[in-house]
Amino acid sequence: MLFETARFVVKPLVASDAAEHLCDWTLDPLAAEMLNTPQRIWTIESQRTYFSSHEHRKDKHLLGIWAKDEAKLIGLYVISPHPGNQTFTLSTLIGDKAWRGRGTATEATDALYAYYFDQLGYAKAKANVRPQNKAMLWLMLSGAWKKEAHLEKHL
Repeated sequence: MLFETARFVVKPLVASDAAEHLCDWTLDPLAAEMLNTPQRIWTIESQRTYFSSHEHRKDKHLLGIWAKDEAKLIGLYVISPHPGNQTFTLSTLIGDKAWRGRGTATEATDALYAYYFDQLGYAKAKANVRPQNKAMLWLMLSGAWKKEAHLEKHL
């Protein structure tokens, strides 16, 4: 899987993608929550372990978002495909705060949608967004997403 947009490259993360500039991503409460980890420094060794744990999985894909101009990892996706019912669950993290609010998620995700919907024939994408993540809720509800359910105490 490799996707390119005007500003970004999206491709699988591997252990060698671990980098010093990612260490403070998990100090952000929303980022830590998305990665299901406590707020702490995200050590390079922890990054390597996390990235390599997804390298050969069929049930979960870990893709990085690189800014072309900077050749720098700025975010990631965790995708859980469910081919049997033609759905996939998508989690998005723009870890580099400088790239938030700049259309990053919309532009990079459009390439993923084209792949999953147009090429693989998936029928539906799902996302779980916590109520405190106002930015992501606004982004999703002002775009092509529709809220189907409010799952209390689900996660």
